[in-house]
Amino acid sequence: MTKQNITYLIGAGASCQALPLVKDFRKESYFAQVIFQSVPTGPVKPDDLNPIDAVIKLLGVNQNLFEKLIKSDDFEEDLEKLKVDFANDLKWMKEACLEHATIDTFAKKLYLTRNRPENLQNYQRLKNTLSAYFMWEQFLKPPDKRYDTFFASIAHNKDGGEIKLPSNIKVISWNYDFQFEKSYSKYYKSQDISEVQSYEALNCFPNLKIAYTDNRPYKSDKFSIVKLNGTAGLHRSGDKTIEDLVEEQMWYTNDSKGLREASRKILKFIELYKAQESKAQSLLSFAWERESNMGLHKHYNTVSEANKIAIETDILVIIGYSFPFFNREIDREIFESLINRPGSMLQKIYYQAPAQDVDFLEQRLTSIIGKESNYLIEMRTDIEDFFIPPQFSF
Repeated sequence: MTKQNITYLIGAGASCQALPLVKDFRKESYFAQVIFQSVPTGPVKPDDLNPIDAVIKLLGVNQNLFEKLIKSDDFEEDLEKLKVDFANDLKWMKEACLEHATIDTFAKKLYLTRNRPENLQNYQRLKNTLSAYFMWEQFLKPPDKRYDTFFASIAHNKDGGEIKLPSNIKVISWNYDFQFEKSYSKYYKSQDISEVQSYEALNCFPNLKIAYTDNRPYKSDKFSIVKLNGTAGLHRSGDKTIEDLVEEQMWYTNDSKGLREASRKILKFIELYKAQESKAQSLLSFAWERESNMGLHKHYNTVSEANKIAIETDILVIIGYSFPFFNREIDREIFESLINRPGSMLQKIYYQAPAQDVDFLEQRLTSIIGKESNYLIEMRTDIEDFFIPPQFSF
């Protein structure tokens, strides 16, 4: 029996047990009132920030400037100022949420008016704040448990050797979190995100080991994750590489030393990211940046990779995704590859959603694929775990 190709289309709802949804950004509880309680106070020594080489390399800043900063007598005062700066950024973002329907609406407005220098600056500020915020949330909390169950269900290890993921499962994700990576790190030999994203493991596109060459360490013939909007915490440094701030020791930990390390590194990252000397560019992107070749889309054609997966898909599983209007152009392109292009093989769409949202979400999906393809859809309301279709086989 031929194995069927199964593709997961993932949205923010897939991480909702660990991270806030866009609509929840308007709530006070997700912002600055608790985020700094885990940052210990007291004297700080330069050694507390070691190793710092990764941060320097990440940001492309002058090393002497960085070392002068952390060795200054005013370092503790600088750190306190950074807490205030970050809290102000979060407050600014929250107020923008209250004034707009969603944070995406605010972002799109800034993008459309980016010819005004202050709006272009605020657009980057918003992306930086979102990126830093999602790093915070994920460093300080365990991942959504459904990711763990997903990997435990699909992975196999017949000979007791290296864990393998099925080559007939692919993921197209709109999320810029690293829930997949964080969860799979517990199965993999390394917890370094650059290793977990590599083609030997989750085979993410883009990933930290990709250089801007034709010989990219990404393979489409095995389990893979295409991240349409990139990953919060990954940054372009210079012309040819991507670096990260998510080091092995900075995964979820509830001990004070780990929280201290993560807290201080991210706060220094925020300051250096804003510095004039910084060459770092966030690779967290929005769908509309594709039209102007901005950000992530300047270097990586994630939609093209998603289309390659789509055209070979037999079974589609949609989880946590509501087809927002801002993504509609790309969604239609992907579904064109899924259903209408020569060679398309789609036989079934499983749409996993809460019972109260089924009718609304089915209408959203039908508006993308057309009523003539509605027969493909089967709504699933069992949301305790990620749905694994009966057609799956190792």
